Amino acid sequence: YLDVAGAGDYDGVPLQGWGFTGDGSAAQRFRFMQTSYVPSSEAVRRPDGSWDWYNENGDLDRDGAVSRVISTARSLLGVPYVWLGVYPEDGGMDCASFTWYVYRRIGVNIGFETYDQMNDGYRIGSLSEAMPGDLILMYYGGWPNYNPFLPEHVVLYAGNGMIYEEPDFGGHCQFVPLSSKGAGRMEIRRIIHD
Repeated sequence: YLDVAGAGDYDGVPLQGWGFTGDGSAAQRFRFMQTSYVPSSEAVRRPDGSWDWYNENGDLDRDGAVSRVISTARSLLGVPYVWLGVYPEDGGMDCASFTWYVYRRIGVNIGFETYDQMNDGYRIGSLSEAMPGDLILMYYGGWPNYNPFLPEHVVLYAGNGMIYEEPDFGGHCQFVPLSSKGAGRMEIRRIIHD
């Protein structure tokens, strides 16, 4: 990447740009383009911990990113819960590897553990503000030596009060009402910036 102040060309090489703001800087990021080059989608981390996602045309496209994340989650329905499982091809996943996997498929790395994901994106104040694609971290307070500052479960919000999740031992990836989870406390994290 070359940080430049405007679009056009650089020594005769065409540039295609897309805006990158968030830190107050006037600079924009531009990708060198050849006339026959077709860009792939790309995720760019913002200073607030969330991500901008650009489609194949170089356009900022939150809806496209979330659509792909939800579609991937839907394709995993029925995959067994396996504690510390990583990929569906390996026989199953746990809750955090599930959310990591659906985001990793669009180039966004939210971290493999729930404890990584609790610091990714930015916090949303209430469930009424939740949007499809948000992560919901759940705190139950039931583990031995429970630390109330660490989440025990993470799910993918699908909208309209529904979630995708890898539930627990003996379960399978499912699409269920959020209200069925019974968490004592929840925290919502926006991963793809709105």
